[in-house]
Amino acid sequence: MSSFKYEISGHLDEDIIDEITCPISCEIMTHPVITPYGHKFDYYSITKWLETHNTCPFSRKPLLKKDILRDSNLRKKLDFYLFVDKIKRINISGEKEVDIPTNPDFSFLDSHTRRMIEKAYCTVSRLDEWEYIRNYNSNIDGGFLLSKDEIIINILTEIENDYMGHSGCSIGITIRMIEKIAKHGYESFKKDSTLYQS
Repeated sequence: MSSFKYEISGHLDEDIIDEITCPISCEIMTHPVITPYGHKFDYYSITKWLETHNTCPFSRKPLLKKDILRDSNLRKKLDFYLFVDKIKRINISGEKEVDIPTNPDFSFLDSHTRRMIEKAYCTVSRLDEWEYIRNYNSNIDGGFLLSKDEIIINILTEIENDYMGHSGCSIGITIRMIEKIAKHGYESFKKDSTLYQS
C-alpha cells in the first residue's frame, strides 16, 4: 500500500479526473500501471485484486501480476499536475517523509562508489520508484538480485543499463545503498556512509 495519496487542490476537468482515478480504489492513482488490454489502475489496487482473481476487472480476460506495466505517460501527467498545484501529495502513513533530494552530493564516497550510486540514484529518480523500493521487502524473494518482482527487475535492468561498470556484486551493493536511502533518507545514508567506503 502506498504511504501517500493525492488529492485535488486546483481545478481539473472531469475527463482528467477520470483519467487519473483508479477504477478500483476510486482514488487518484499514485503508481499508475496499464494492462495488456489498455486498462489503467493503481499498482497497489490491481495487485490486491490479483491476489484473489486471475482476470482483468474490466475485460475479464486472463491477467497476471507480471503482465502489468508501469504507465510512464500517466506518471508524467501526475507529476505535472503536482508541479502546477492541481493535485497535492498527502502523507497517510503517519511516518515522517524520507528526504530524497533532487541533486544530492555524494562527494563523501570514494570515486568508484560515488559513480555507481550517482547513476543509480538518477535512474531510480527518473523511474520515480523511490516509494516502491521503500515499501519492497527484499527478504521475500531472497534479495533484490533474485527477485521475481517485475518492477524490481526493471529497476535493476535500468540501473545496469545506465551504468555499464557493474558486476553482479556491485549492482547488489548499489541497490542496497539505494534501499537505505529509500527507507531512511539521504541524510541518514550520509551519516552512515563509512559503511559504504571501499
